[in-house]
Amino acid sequence: MRMELFDQMTRITSGGKMLEFLNSNPANKQFLIKRCGKEVLPSLLPNKEEINSSSPDKALPFHLKLKQLMKKISDTSWLKEMLVRTLMSNSDYEALQSGRFQQSGELHKHMYDRISIKELLQKIGFVKCTIQSHTSSFFPEWEDFNLDNSIQGEPRKPDSLYIEAVKPNQP
Repeated sequence: MRMELFDQMTRITSGGKMLEFLNSNPANKQFLIKRCGKEVLPSLLPNKEEINSSSPDKALPFHLKLKQLMKKISDTSWLKEMLVRTLMSNSDYEALQSGRFQQSGELHKHMYDRISIKELLQKIGFVKCTIQSHTSSFFPEWEDFNLDNSIQGEPRKPDSLYIEAVKPNQP
């Protein structure tokens, strides 16, 4: 779990060391699934190449390749990216890519446990700071929304911390 926590704050590529570990055929697969949720299954399955690839090397017909190329060319973000890539030096482009990754939302900028997040919320004026689960809330019929759980009631991310707090009315 230490690797998971540190990796979430320090990784420089998508998935980081955690993905590398999951792809290494670890022995404790059931614990990892229970801890991280079903989103780790593709990395833990023995035949991931078969699952992630489409049909075996069938060459695309020329007209479909042309269609893909036309779609790519008409995508202005692709054109902009090609222009930026052409105008920037390699080191500048790598710095841009690094900055984009840093701002992508995959990295955790802060980490809290139950105690520190509750203390912080109370310090800034929240009350009724209550630890919840993926199916519990002050909000009526919260579990019916299935926002943080599957229809079967399983948490989407078992390693998540759920806390709810109320901001009192200001005079």
